[in-house]
Amino acid sequence: MKMKINILKNNNYTYLIFLLIYAGLYEIFDSYNTSFYPTIVSFIQKDLNIGDSEYYLIISIGSLGLYIVILMQYLSDLIGRKLTVIIAFFGMGFSVYLFSLSHTFITLAISLFIMYIFFSSDSWIILVSEEVPKEKRGIYIYIVMIIGVIGVFIIPFLRNWLLDPSDYSSWTRMTFIGWLAMPISLIGLFLNESKAYILKRKNPDLLEKWKKSTIISRIKEPFIKEQRKIMLVFIIMSFLIGVNYTSLQTIEKFFSSNLNVPLELISEIIFVAGLGSLIVFGTAGFLADKFGRKNMMKFYSITFSIGMILLVISTMKNWINAVYITVIICQIGFWGCFSLIKMFCVESFPTEMRGSASGWRSFSFAFGFTIGALISSGLTKFIGLNILYIILSIPIIIIIPLLVNNVLQETKSKKLIEE
Repeated sequence: MKMKINILKNNNYTYLIFLLIYAGLYEIFDSYNTSFYPTIVSFIQKDLNIGDSEYYLIISIGSLGLYIVILMQYLSDLIGRKLTVIIAFFGMGFSVYLFSLSHTFITLAISLFIMYIFFSSDSWIILVSEEVPKEKRGIYIYIVMIIGVIGVFIIPFLRNWLLDPSDYSSWTRMTFIGWLAMPISLIGLFLNESKAYILKRKNPDLLEKWKKSTIISRIKEPFIKEQRKIMLVFIIMSFLIGVNYTSLQTIEKFFSSNLNVPLELISEIIFVAGLGSLIVFGTAGFLADKFGRKNMMKFYSITFSIGMILLVISTMKNWINAVYITVIICQIGFWGCFSLIKMFCVESFPTEMRGSASGWRSFSFAFGFTIGALISSGLTKFIGLNILYIILSIPIIIIIPLLVNNVLQETKSKKLIEE
Protein backbone atom coordinates (compact mmCIF):
# COMPACT_ATOMS: atom_id res chain seq x y z
CA MET A 1 0.00 0.00 0.00
CA LYS A 2 2.83 2.35 0.86
CA MET A 3 4.37 1.75 -2.54
CA LYS A 4 1.12 2.72 -4.26
CA ILE A 5 0.84 5.90 -2.19
CA ASN A 6 4.36 6.95 -3.20
CA ILE A 7 3.60 6.31 -6.85
CA LEU A 8 0.48 8.44 -6.61
CA LYS A 9 2.47 11.19 -4.94
CA ASN A 10 4.96 11.16 -7.77
CA ASN A 11 2.12 11.91 -10.18
CA ASN A 12 1.14 14.97 -8.17
CA TYR A 13 1.82 18.31 -9.90
CA THR A 14 3.13 19.86 -6.67
CA TYR A 15 5.63 17.04 -6.24
CA LEU A 16 6.79 17.44 -9.84
CA ILE A 17 7.50 21.13 -9.20
CA PHE A 18 9.41 20.21 -6.02
CA LEU A 19 11.43 17.60 -7.92
CA LEU A 20 12.34 20.07 -10.67
CA ILE A 21 13.30 22.77 -8.15
CA TYR A 22 15.55 20.36 -6.26
CA ALA A 23 17.13 19.14 -9.49
CA GLY A 24 17.55 22.80 -10.48
CA LEU A 25 19.39 23.57 -7.24
CA TYR A 26 21.58 20.54 -7.85
CA GLU A 27 22.42 21.84 -11.33
CA ILE A 28 23.16 25.36 -10.05
CA PHE A 29 25.80 24.02 -7.68
CA ASP A 30 27.05 21.44 -10.17
CA SER A 31 27.42 24.13 -12.84
CA TYR A 32 29.16 26.50 -10.45
CA ASN A 33 31.44 23.96 -8.79
CA THR A 34 32.59 22.47 -12.09
CA SER A 35 32.95 25.82 -13.88
CA PHE A 36 34.42 28.35 -11.45
CA TYR A 37 37.95 26.98 -11.13
CA PRO A 38 38.77 27.02 -14.90
CA THR A 39 38.02 30.78 -14.78
CA ILE A 40 40.77 31.39 -12.21
CA VAL A 41 43.56 29.22 -13.62
CA SER A 42 45.90 32.19 -14.08
CA PHE A 43 45.55 32.98 -10.34
CA ILE A 44 46.00 29.34 -9.29
CA GLN A 45 49.11 28.96 -11.44
CA LYS A 46 50.68 32.11 -10.01
CA ASP A 47 49.72 31.14 -6.44
CA LEU A 48 51.35 27.72 -6.87
CA ASN A 49 54.10 29.05 -9.19
CA ILE A 50 53.41 26.46 -11.93
CA GLY A 51 52.99 26.55 -15.73
CA ASP A 52 50.54 25.01 -18.19
CA SER A 53 52.29 21.64 -18.33
CA GLU A 54 52.34 21.26 -14.52
CA TYR A 55 48.72 22.40 -14.25
CA TYR A 56 47.59 19.82 -16.81
CA LEU A 57 49.50 17.19 -14.83
CA ILE A 58 47.53 18.19 -11.71
CA ILE A 59 44.33 17.86 -13.70
CA SER A 60 45.31 14.41 -14.96
CA ILE A 61 45.89 13.25 -11.37
CA GLY A 62 42.67 14.81 -10.14
CA SER A 63 40.70 13.31 -13.02
CA LEU A 64 41.32 9.84 -11.59
CA GLY A 65 38.46 10.63 -9.23
CA LEU A 66 36.12 10.47 -12.20
CA TYR A 67 36.74 6.73 -12.42
CA ILE A 68 34.81 6.29 -9.19
CA VAL A 69 31.80 7.83 -10.95
CA ILE A 70 30.93 4.43 -12.42
CA LEU A 71 30.35 3.18 -8.86
CA MET A 72 28.31 6.28 -8.04
CA GLN A 73 26.18 5.63 -11.11
CA TYR A 74 25.82 1.97 -10.18
CA LEU A 75 24.52 3.07 -6.79
CA SER A 76 21.47 4.50 -8.57
CA ASP A 77 20.58 0.96 -9.66
CA LEU A 78 21.57 -0.53 -6.31
CA ILE A 79 20.21 1.79 -3.59
CA GLY A 80 17.89 3.94 -5.69
CA ARG A 81 17.91 7.25 -7.54
CA LYS A 82 16.98 9.36 -4.50
CA LEU A 83 19.85 8.46 -2.16
CA THR A 84 22.40 8.60 -4.96
CA VAL A 85 21.37 12.16 -5.85
CA ILE A 86 21.65 13.28 -2.21
CA ILE A 87 25.09 11.69 -1.78
CA ALA A 88 26.42 13.32 -4.98
CA PHE A 89 24.92 16.71 -4.05
CA PHE A 90 26.44 16.73 -0.54
CA GLY A 91 29.76 15.40 -1.82
CA MET A 92 30.28 18.19 -4.31
CA GLY A 93 29.94 20.81 -1.56
CA PHE A 94 32.36 19.01 0.74
CA SER A 95 34.93 18.60 -2.03
CA VAL A 96 34.87 22.32 -2.86
CA TYR A 97 35.54 23.08 0.80
CA LEU A 98 38.66 20.90 0.63
CA PHE A 99 39.64 22.60 -2.65
CA SER A 100 39.69 25.97 -0.87
CA LEU A 101 42.39 24.69 1.47
CA SER A 102 44.78 23.70 -1.34
CA HIS A 103 47.89 25.79 -1.97
CA THR A 104 50.44 23.18 -3.07
CA PHE A 105 50.77 20.85 -6.07
CA ILE A 106 49.87 17.76 -4.03
CA THR A 107 46.92 19.20 -2.06
CA LEU A 108 45.40 20.71 -5.21
CA ALA A 109 45.63 17.37 -7.02
CA ILE A 110 44.04 15.55 -4.08
CA SER A 111 41.18 18.04 -3.73
CA LEU A 112 40.50 17.90 -7.48
CA PHE A 113 40.45 14.11 -7.21
CA ILE A 114 37.69 14.32 -4.59
CA MET A 115 35.80 16.99 -6.56
CA TYR A 116 35.75 14.81 -9.66
CA ILE A 117 34.23 11.88 -7.76
CA PHE A 118 31.00 13.86 -7.63
CA PHE A 119 31.43 15.54 -11.00
CA SER A 120 28.25 15.94 -13.07
CA SER A 121 26.41 12.84 -11.87
CA ASP A 122 23.60 11.61 -14.14
CA SER A 123 21.50 10.49 -11.15
CA TRP A 124 19.09 13.43 -11.23
CA ILE A 125 18.61 12.99 -15.00
CA ILE A 126 17.65 9.36 -14.47
CA LEU A 127 15.24 10.34 -11.67
CA VAL A 128 13.58 13.14 -13.66
CA SER A 129 13.49 11.10 -16.88
CA GLU A 130 11.59 8.35 -15.12
CA GLU A 131 9.09 10.73 -13.49
CA VAL A 132 7.94 13.03 -16.30
CA PRO A 133 5.76 12.32 -19.38
CA LYS A 134 7.85 10.98 -22.27
CA GLU A 135 6.61 13.62 -24.71
CA LYS A 136 7.88 16.39 -22.39
CA ARG A 137 10.98 14.61 -21.11
CA GLY A 138 13.54 16.61 -23.08
CA ILE A 139 11.88 19.91 -22.21
CA TYR A 140 11.72 19.15 -18.47
CA ILE A 141 15.36 18.07 -18.36
CA TYR A 142 16.47 21.21 -20.13
CA ILE A 143 14.29 23.38 -17.89
CA VAL A 144 16.41 22.05 -15.03
CA MET A 145 19.56 22.76 -17.01
CA ILE A 146 18.39 26.32 -17.69
CA ILE A 147 18.01 26.80 -13.94
CA GLY A 148 21.52 25.37 -13.56
CA VAL A 149 22.97 28.04 -15.84
CA ILE A 150 22.52 30.46 -12.91
CA GLY A 151 25.59 28.78 -11.44
CA VAL A 152 27.60 29.73 -14.54
CA PHE A 153 26.31 33.31 -14.78
CA ILE A 154 27.23 34.29 -11.24
CA ILE A 155 30.88 33.32 -11.82
CA PRO A 156 32.04 36.45 -13.74
CA PHE A 157 30.34 38.75 -11.21
CA LEU A 158 31.94 36.96 -8.26
CA ARG A 159 35.23 36.92 -10.17
CA ASN A 160 35.25 40.73 -10.45
CA TRP A 161 34.13 41.15 -6.86
CA LEU A 162 36.29 38.56 -5.07
CA LEU A 163 39.54 38.38 -7.04
CA ASP A 164 42.38 40.74 -6.19
CA PRO A 165 45.06 40.99 -8.92
CA SER A 166 47.65 41.82 -6.24
CA ASP A 167 46.77 38.72 -4.17
CA TYR A 168 47.02 35.51 -6.19
CA SER A 169 45.64 33.42 -3.29
CA SER A 170 42.36 35.37 -3.53
CA TRP A 171 41.08 32.60 -5.86
CA THR A 172 40.01 30.66 -2.73
CA ARG A 173 37.21 33.19 -2.15
CA MET A 174 35.47 31.75 -5.19
CA THR A 175 34.87 28.49 -3.30
CA PHE A 176 32.62 29.94 -0.59
CA ILE A 177 29.39 29.62 -2.62
CA GLY A 178 30.11 25.96 -3.36
CA TRP A 179 30.10 25.04 0.33
CA LEU A 180 26.33 25.69 0.51
CA ALA A 181 25.71 22.50 -1.48
CA MET A 182 26.16 20.51 1.74
CA PRO A 183 23.15 21.80 3.73
CA ILE A 184 20.93 22.32 0.68
CA SER A 185 21.47 18.71 -0.46
CA LEU A 186 19.58 17.47 2.60
CA ILE A 187 16.31 18.85 1.18
CA GLY A 188 16.43 15.75 -1.01
CA LEU A 189 15.37 13.65 1.97
CA PHE A 190 11.80 14.73 1.08
CA LEU A 191 12.03 13.24 -2.44
CA ASN A 192 10.24 10.02 -3.41
CA GLU A 193 11.85 7.18 -5.30
CA SER A 194 11.03 7.02 -9.03
CA LYS A 195 8.11 4.90 -10.25
CA ALA A 196 10.28 3.04 -12.77
CA TYR A 197 12.79 2.04 -10.08
CA ILE A 198 10.03 0.93 -7.68
CA LEU A 199 8.31 -1.17 -10.33
CA LYS A 200 11.57 -2.87 -11.25
CA ARG A 201 12.80 -3.38 -7.69
CA LYS A 202 9.69 -4.49 -5.83
CA ASN A 203 10.59 -6.78 -2.92
CA PRO A 204 14.29 -7.05 -3.87
CA ASP A 205 16.65 -9.45 -2.16
CA LEU A 206 18.94 -6.90 -0.48
CA LEU A 207 21.69 -9.40 0.27
CA GLU A 208 21.68 -10.63 -3.31
CA LYS A 209 22.13 -7.08 -4.62
CA TRP A 210 25.34 -6.63 -2.64
CA LYS A 211 26.98 -9.90 -3.70
CA LYS A 212 30.21 -9.45 -5.64
CA SER A 213 28.88 -11.57 -8.51
CA THR A 214 25.72 -9.45 -8.70
CA ILE A 215 27.66 -6.17 -8.74
CA ILE A 216 29.96 -7.43 -11.50
CA SER A 217 26.97 -8.71 -13.44
CA ARG A 218 25.23 -5.34 -13.23
CA ILE A 219 28.32 -3.47 -14.38
CA LYS A 220 28.70 -5.82 -17.36
CA GLU A 221 25.02 -5.69 -18.38
CA PRO A 222 25.35 -2.87 -20.97
CA PHE A 223 27.78 -5.10 -22.90
CA ILE A 224 25.37 -7.95 -23.54
CA LYS A 225 25.01 -8.84 -27.22
CA GLU A 226 21.93 -6.70 -27.88
CA GLN A 227 23.41 -3.56 -26.29
CA ARG A 228 27.16 -3.93 -26.84
CA LYS A 229 27.47 -1.87 -30.03
CA ILE A 230 25.38 0.96 -28.59
CA MET A 231 27.43 1.03 -25.39
CA LEU A 232 30.71 1.13 -27.34
CA VAL A 233 29.46 4.09 -29.40
CA PHE A 234 28.60 6.07 -26.26
CA ILE A 235 32.01 5.16 -24.81
CA ILE A 236 33.85 6.48 -27.88
CA MET A 237 31.81 9.69 -28.07
CA SER A 238 32.18 10.34 -24.34
CA PHE A 239 35.92 9.75 -24.61
CA LEU A 240 36.23 12.42 -27.31
CA ILE A 241 34.15 14.88 -25.30
CA GLY A 242 36.33 14.16 -22.26
CA VAL A 243 39.51 14.81 -24.24
CA ASN A 244 38.18 18.20 -25.32
CA TYR A 245 37.05 19.08 -21.81
CA THR A 246 40.74 19.58 -21.04
CA SER A 247 40.71 22.58 -23.41
CA LEU A 248 38.12 24.36 -21.28
CA GLN A 249 40.30 23.96 -18.18
CA THR A 250 42.79 26.57 -19.38
CA ILE A 251 40.65 28.83 -21.56
CA GLU A 252 40.85 31.71 -19.05
CA LYS A 253 44.65 31.41 -19.06
CA PHE A 254 44.56 31.41 -22.88
CA PHE A 255 42.55 34.63 -22.93
CA SER A 256 44.65 36.28 -20.20
CA SER A 257 47.90 35.47 -22.02
CA ASN A 258 46.87 36.43 -25.55
CA LEU A 259 44.30 39.21 -25.25
CA ASN A 260 45.60 42.64 -24.34
CA VAL A 261 42.67 43.44 -22.03
CA PRO A 262 42.11 44.07 -18.29
CA LEU A 263 40.73 41.59 -15.74
CA GLU A 264 37.20 42.98 -16.05
CA LEU A 265 37.04 42.30 -19.79
CA ILE A 266 38.17 38.70 -19.29
CA SER A 267 35.26 38.32 -16.86
CA GLU A 268 32.97 39.86 -19.48
CA ILE A 269 34.09 37.27 -22.04
CA ILE A 270 33.39 34.54 -19.47
CA PHE A 271 29.92 36.02 -18.98
CA VAL A 272 29.31 35.99 -22.73
CA ALA A 273 30.49 32.36 -22.82
CA GLY A 274 27.78 31.66 -20.26
CA LEU A 275 25.25 32.92 -22.80
CA GLY A 276 26.29 29.99 -24.97
CA SER A 277 25.35 27.63 -22.15
CA LEU A 278 22.04 29.44 -21.70
CA ILE A 279 21.26 29.11 -25.40
CA VAL A 280 21.96 25.37 -25.21
CA PHE A 281 19.85 24.73 -22.14
CA GLY A 282 17.13 27.12 -23.27
CA THR A 283 16.64 25.56 -26.68
CA ALA A 284 18.21 22.08 -26.70
CA GLY A 285 15.25 20.36 -25.02
CA PHE A 286 12.79 21.72 -27.57
CA LEU A 287 15.18 21.05 -30.45
CA ALA A 288 15.98 17.51 -29.26
CA ASP A 289 12.28 16.70 -28.99
CA LYS A 290 11.46 18.32 -32.33
CA PHE A 291 14.40 17.29 -34.53
CA GLY A 292 15.58 14.23 -32.61
CA ARG A 293 18.59 13.32 -30.53
CA LYS A 294 20.60 12.09 -33.53
CA ASN A 295 20.33 15.26 -35.60
CA MET A 296 21.13 17.53 -32.67
CA MET A 297 24.09 15.41 -31.57
CA LYS A 298 25.61 15.76 -35.04
CA PHE A 299 24.88 19.48 -35.09
CA TYR A 300 26.53 20.12 -31.71
CA SER A 301 29.68 18.14 -32.54
CA ILE A 302 30.22 20.05 -35.79
CA THR A 303 29.46 23.37 -34.10
CA PHE A 304 32.01 22.76 -31.35
CA SER A 305 34.95 21.94 -33.63
CA ILE A 306 34.30 24.85 -35.97
CA GLY A 307 33.69 27.19 -33.04
CA MET A 308 36.95 26.20 -31.33
CA ILE A 309 39.04 26.79 -34.44
CA LEU A 310 37.44 30.20 -35.00
CA LEU A 311 37.87 31.10 -31.32
CA VAL A 312 41.59 30.35 -31.46
CA ILE A 313 42.05 32.47 -34.59
CA SER A 314 40.03 35.38 -33.13
CA THR A 315 41.98 35.34 -29.86
CA MET A 316 45.40 35.19 -31.50
CA LYS A 317 44.43 38.08 -33.79
CA ASN A 318 43.06 40.02 -30.79
CA TRP A 319 39.70 40.45 -32.53
CA ILE A 320 37.63 41.09 -29.41
CA ASN A 321 34.24 41.26 -31.12
CA ALA A 322 34.95 38.00 -32.94
CA VAL A 323 36.00 36.43 -29.63
CA TYR A 324 32.58 37.26 -28.17
CA ILE A 325 30.82 35.53 -31.07
CA THR A 326 33.06 32.48 -31.40
CA VAL A 327 33.17 31.75 -27.67
CA ILE A 328 29.36 31.49 -27.75
CA ILE A 329 29.51 29.15 -30.76
CA CYS A 330 32.13 27.01 -29.03
CA GLN A 331 30.09 26.84 -25.82
CA ILE A 332 26.92 25.87 -27.67
CA GLY A 333 28.76 23.03 -29.38
CA PHE A 334 30.55 21.61 -26.36
CA TRP A 335 27.77 21.85 -23.79
CA GLY A 336 25.26 20.69 -26.36
CA CYS A 337 27.30 17.50 -26.82
CA PHE A 338 27.97 17.16 -23.09
CA SER A 339 24.35 17.49 -21.97
CA LEU A 340 22.56 15.72 -24.83
CA ILE A 341 24.72 12.61 -24.65
CA LYS A 342 23.60 12.11 -21.04
CA MET A 343 19.92 12.00 -21.97
CA PHE A 344 20.61 10.05 -25.17
CA CYS A 345 22.50 7.39 -23.21
CA VAL A 346 19.81 7.05 -20.52
CA GLU A 347 17.12 6.64 -23.16
CA SER A 348 19.04 4.02 -25.15
CA PHE A 349 19.01 1.35 -22.42
CA PRO A 350 16.39 -0.57 -20.39
CA THR A 351 15.56 0.57 -16.84
CA GLU A 352 17.78 -1.98 -15.08
CA MET A 353 20.82 -0.95 -17.14
CA ARG A 354 20.50 2.84 -17.11
CA GLY A 355 22.63 3.44 -14.04
CA SER A 356 25.38 1.11 -15.23
CA ALA A 357 25.28 2.47 -18.79
CA SER A 358 25.48 6.04 -17.47
CA GLY A 359 28.39 4.95 -15.30
CA TRP A 360 30.29 3.59 -18.30
CA ARG A 361 29.53 6.80 -20.20
CA SER A 362 30.92 8.81 -17.29
CA PHE A 363 33.89 6.45 -17.01
CA SER A 364 34.81 6.90 -20.67
CA PHE A 365 34.47 10.68 -20.31
CA ALA A 366 36.86 10.43 -17.35
CA PHE A 367 39.32 8.33 -19.33
CA GLY A 368 39.21 10.85 -22.17
CA PHE A 369 39.73 13.67 -19.69
CA THR A 370 42.76 11.94 -18.15
CA ILE A 371 44.32 11.10 -21.52
CA GLY A 372 43.59 14.59 -22.80
CA ALA A 373 45.24 16.15 -19.75
CA LEU A 374 48.32 13.94 -20.07
CA ILE A 375 48.61 14.69 -23.79
CA SER A 376 48.19 18.40 -23.06
CA SER A 377 50.79 18.27 -20.28
CA GLY A 378 53.29 16.82 -22.73
CA LEU A 379 52.40 18.92 -25.78
CA THR A 380 52.36 22.28 -23.99
CA LYS A 381 56.08 21.87 -23.38
CA PHE A 382 56.53 22.30 -27.15
CA ILE A 383 53.42 24.03 -28.52
CA GLY A 384 51.05 26.77 -27.39
CA LEU A 385 47.49 26.37 -26.14
CA ASN A 386 46.18 27.64 -29.48
CA ILE A 387 47.62 24.71 -31.47
CA LEU A 388 46.65 22.26 -28.72
CA TYR A 389 42.98 23.30 -28.82
CA ILE A 390 42.77 22.78 -32.59
CA ILE A 391 44.46 19.36 -32.47
CA LEU A 392 42.07 18.10 -29.79
CA SER A 393 38.89 19.41 -31.46
CA ILE A 394 39.31 17.96 -34.96
CA PRO A 395 38.38 14.28 -34.19
CA ILE A 396 34.96 15.32 -32.81
CA ILE A 397 33.76 16.80 -36.11
CA ILE A 398 34.65 13.57 -37.93
CA ILE A 399 33.93 10.66 -35.59
CA ILE A 400 30.78 11.64 -33.66
CA PRO A 401 28.58 12.38 -36.72
CA LEU A 402 29.65 9.08 -38.31
CA LEU A 403 28.85 7.01 -35.21
CA VAL A 404 25.53 8.72 -34.50
CA ASN A 405 24.40 8.41 -38.10
CA ASN A 406 25.36 4.77 -38.62
CA VAL A 407 24.78 3.05 -35.25
CA LEU A 408 22.41 4.80 -32.83
CA GLN A 409 18.61 4.68 -32.94
CA GLU A 410 16.39 7.71 -32.36
CA THR A 411 14.94 7.75 -28.80
CA LYS A 412 12.90 10.95 -28.57
CA SER A 413 9.56 9.07 -28.29
CA LYS A 414 10.82 6.04 -26.39
CA LYS A 415 8.78 5.02 -23.33
CA LEU A 416 11.08 4.72 -20.29
CA ILE A 417 8.68 3.11 -17.78
CA GLU A 418 8.56 -0.54 -18.82
CA GLU A 419 5.72 -2.74 -17.75
